[in-house]
Amino acid sequence: MTGVFICLAIFFITLCVYLYHIIFKENPREKITKTAPSIMFFATAVVSVILTGNYTATALFLCAGLFFSIFGDFFLISEVKIKNSFLIGVAFFFIAQICYIVSFSILVPITWLDILLFIGLEGSILLVYRFMGYDAKELKIPMLLYSSAISFMTVKAVSLAFAKPFGFYHGITVVLGAVLFLFSDWLIARGILTGGRTLRARVLNLVTYYLGQIMLAFSIFLMFMKY
Repeated sequence: MTGVFICLAIFFITLCVYLYHIIFKENPREKITKTAPSIMFFATAVVSVILTGNYTATALFLCAGLFFSIFGDFFLISEVKIKNSFLIGVAFFFIAQICYIVSFSILVPITWLDILLFIGLEGSILLVYRFMGYDAKELKIPMLLYSSAISFMTVKAVSLAFAKPFGFYHGITVVLGAVLFLFSDWLIARGILTGGRTLRARVLNLVTYYLGQIMLAFSIFLMFMKY
């Protein structure tokens, strides 16, 4: 299982390199520095599947979500000069969230409680949006769809954590990964709606996002270990 931990080590090295470029370099060369840790969280998942022989639908849908996230990351890079690149990136992340939802729902089927919790979470997000007077303008529909997807993904992760099909540590890793992912996307949305992000907010966004993704990737390994 050494290969999994080698992937983890490379992931954290590339993430530190990326954060260094963001903080200290005027040109962070994100096509390389941002893409590298994204590829490594996907590689961690794939190596986990191969080394543990965990070719279940749950693991494969997780891998698919991480794979689509790579493209989501790429199209959100400011250096990418493609028309509607932001919307393309959001679309890839939306597909990734659907993959995560399917993965978690295979382990723990959707219940009425999940639906009620989703309504409560998404409703709270919309209330905050309305209370703060935010206006997403032409991004209203894409942001609403994506917000709904990641909210439901988080709810399913929590229900999975309570069910503990592969043990306590697997469950807590999945729910922490989902919550960190949700928080990182909230930071991005807040930056868009308020017209900009500080360097501190951007670094916090990146750290929580990548930690969330690597936790979801590592959860495949924990399925096999049953911790």
